[in-house]
Amino acid sequence: MKIVLVDPPFEEELSVGGSKSIQRVLNVIPALGLAYIAASVEKAGYEVKIFDCNVGTSHSEFMEALKRERPDVVGITGTTPSSMSMYQAARTVRDLLPDAFIVAGGAHLTALPSEAMASAPFDAGVLGEGEATFVELIRHIEEHGRRNLGDIQGIVFKEGGKIAFTDRRPFIKDLDTLPFPARHLLPPLSAYRPTPASYRRLPLGAMITSRGCPFQCTFCDRAVFGTTYRVRSAGNVMDEVEELIKKHGAREIRFFDDTLTMNKKRVFEICDEFERRKIDIPWTCLTRVSSVTLEMLKRMKKAGCWQVL
Repeated sequence: MKIVLVDPPFEEELSVGGSKSIQRVLNVIPALGLAYIAASVEKAGYEVKIFDCNVGTSHSEFMEALKRERPDVVGITGTTPSSMSMYQAARTVRDLLPDAFIVAGGAHLTALPSEAMASAPFDAGVLGEGEATFVELIRHIEEHGRRNLGDIQGIVFKEGGKIAFTDRRPFIKDLDTLPFPARHLLPPLSAYRPTPASYRRLPLGAMITSRGCPFQCTFCDRAVFGTTYRVRSAGNVMDEVEELIKKHGAREIRFFDDTLTMNKKRVFEICDEFERRKIDIPWTCLTRVSSVTLEMLKRMKKAGCWQVL
């Protein structure tokens, strides 16, 4: 079984609230969500490829790649601003590969599942964290085809012309059990261009060290990772930092956790690991002002942090 995971070409004329100025300020970073899922798919023994189309891939190039690979299962991710591109990609897959099983995922599908499923020819959608659910789904398709999809936790699917939901899958408790993202399936880090003034060195390595956020900010989407804060150990985090530097040539690290500094003890442990392993590299993170102290910020700066957003 051949599997392809797609972050579709983002075309500004298709974006929600589309504007010709959007393309100039895009924050182009690797598709970490797809890379996490791909790593779990590979671990389960399946062949998988990633089409990360936001490094300049046109829609016609995307079509040619589909014709060349002819996958059995296509997973497509998207956010709400890029949802029209996501829907267009699904229609393209259906036109070119009528028998392919098309799976939606990502923040938009999880936040607005009924709308997403009704807007494009998706066969199913993965709600929330996708690693375990997507692997179970492809195993089910391999063994049973499109029958009895209701047996799979954490999905939405079409049945008899209607949209059906299964029970939500519990969130992954121990994030250290997840394999590192399959970055070998992505373009090289040098192909990506983060927002200007948000970095000191390129290429930039992107990471996520925790999932979930208990705060209730109205501007933020918590649908995918939920409100229960879960973390990776400092040792596990730093093993990935070293992999990014040694295998992928990263010269700076950005932690994309919603709130990296939620757990003060872990922040200090990560800082200690930077120094213990003699990793001298600039890094940045995201947080909120109520989740830091002056002591913590000074410790982070000493360990290489130069910007907190």
